[in-house]
Amino acid sequence: MTWIAVVHIASFPIAVARRDSPHRAHRPLLLIAEHDGQAVVVAASDPAVTPGLALHRARLRCPDALVHPHEPERDQAALFDLRAALGTLSPRVALLAPPPDVALAVDLGHPGASHLTQIAHLLAERVRRRLGVVPSVGLATRPTVAQLAARVATAGEPEIVSPGMEAAWLAPRPLDLLPIDEALVWRLQQFGLRTIGAVTRLPCDALEAQFGRAGRMLFELAHGRDPLPFAAPPDTPPLVAGRRFAGPVTDAHVLAAALARLAERLAHHLLHRGQAARRLTLSLTPAHGPPVAASRTLAEPASDPARLQALLLALLRGLDLRDACESLTVTLEPAALMA
Repeated sequence: MTWIAVVHIASFPIAVARRDSPHRAHRPLLLIAEHDGQAVVVAASDPAVTPGLALHRARLRCPDALVHPHEPERDQAALFDLRAALGTLSPRVALLAPPPDVALAVDLGHPGASHLTQIAHLLAERVRRRLGVVPSVGLATRPTVAQLAARVATAGEPEIVSPGMEAAWLAPRPLDLLPIDEALVWRLQQFGLRTIGAVTRLPCDALEAQFGRAGRMLFELAHGRDPLPFAAPPDTPPLVAGRRFAGPVTDAHVLAAALARLAERLAHHLLHRGQAARRLTLSLTPAHGPPVAASRTLAEPASDPARLQALLLALLRGLDLRDACESLTVTLEPAALMA
């Protein structure tokens, strides 16, 4: 039986900001961005301040907070780094919830029950080393139940749901623990249904008749069953950048300068997507004859522009180009954020 561990990190952008600027660690922190012409909170260390709240209202609730602009590129880079760290323990890691509250699912395979707590602590330690915070960890044989277990677990104390006990574990929990719309929770409460267990006493047909497809999904979730399987995501599309010269180029320095600019551009896109390149292909079109190309698969994915440039220059030197170059193209195959 396959076990799934879910690592839950509340206020992920706050953890990243404090890791990178330790002087922020002991002060309340608000990360903001502009939305519809006004500053709004993206993430906050104070639970009284919710994402989406206008900054002037957030200051009333937390007047001593430091205020800094949110940097989503930094969050994505940290998320990729964290995925890579967890990926050394499992070939399959999936993002179940994006920032601000991150949930990462890790396929543990078939460990013995006696090893589950040890594995959970190992996962938590990997996160602590990367972010300086201890996450909550939930373990179950069903991804959604593992995710809910992680949400109720306390940092340092994993919540483990044994196979066959999913519905019993869920029964006393409030309805808003389930990943369902707030409006649906409100409607259920109007019928006097306030716990997940109360929903399980209703037949699926009744829920579906009242709430449509959402009712069937609610039925499955309340019984601890996943509506969708935990599957690997589709392949990540490659990144492509090129340069066509005004005329044929024979100067190696000109080619190297063009590659440097392409490396910078591609590195920017990788950072924005929270990815790194696992394979590079350099293609050159000579003034006469067919294009020539060289590729390299990397043992360690790369996203740093200087390293990408060095790798591309090495590919350029390895090409047997005996004619002037009219254009060049670089293709990067990213290591998917989830694999």
